[in-house]
Amino acid sequence: APEPSSLGAALLPEVASNANPHFIDSKHVVFNNVAAPGNYNDDHVALYDMDTKTTTTLSDGKMAAMQHMRSKRGESEVVVFQQLTETVDNDAINDENSLVKNQEILSKTIIRSMFRQQDGTWKQFDVTADDGFTDQHPVVTIQDDGKAACVYQHGQMKKIDVPSYVDPIMSYRLVGELQLRTFDGNTWSAPTKLFDIDADHQPAQYDLFMRGDTVLVGINMTDSKCASSTFTYASKPLDSPAVSSVDEALKPLNFFMNRS
Repeated sequence: APEPSSLGAALLPEVASNANPHFIDSKHVVFNNVAAPGNYNDDHVALYDMDTKTTTTLSDGKMAAMQHMRSKRGESEVVVFQQLTETVDNDAINDENSLVKNQEILSKTIIRSMFRQQDGTWKQFDVTADDGFTDQHPVVTIQDDGKAACVYQHGQMKKIDVPSYVDPIMSYRLVGELQLRTFDGNTWSAPTKLFDIDADHQPAQYDLFMRGDTVLVGINMTDSKCASSTFTYASKPLDSPAVSSVDEALKPLNFFMNRS
């Protein structure tokens, strides 16, 4: 295998293996900044400026943040991420024998967003509130005018029956809904339910994009054994609560390649 140095200059020096870096534009990379191994509470979503070689933390507070997603169109930029609602006991979360406790700790999450302002600073808007439910795996898209849409999983983590060969941690799945919220430039809307999520309808992959005044969300659902899957898309106008959905009307590859 080639030496890392032969592959080019390092853009993000000394980052964790789960940094999950994404370019947000030609000069900035957003990534999971795991500051100190073993300390879960200092894990944050951060922005690295390749010109100044400086790092700006986007998620605030003492709670861990992860699972970021970003979108940019024209001069509009947004980053969304999920963040724990309380600090955690690092010893408890690192105990491999405390699977139930581990799931209890990691399920206390909300979704937050950061929008880049005209002066280059970032402003936070909470997508969801701390209501005792789990909000996770956000995906976001934005338009030139600053309007945005975010889809995410909302519900409760529950233990379901899985085959013996499946990793025990995979026996905990979210049961609830796939929800959509839209941003009008100032506030996030109330949630719109798109699809049910249960043991036999688990979201393997989903994405969305906006065209004019309509949001289109595509999702690939699998059963609990990952033995079968179906592709569905939902369409929602920004000015209407009505949602229409169609099964297998688009090829998943074509849909996910056209995200904005």
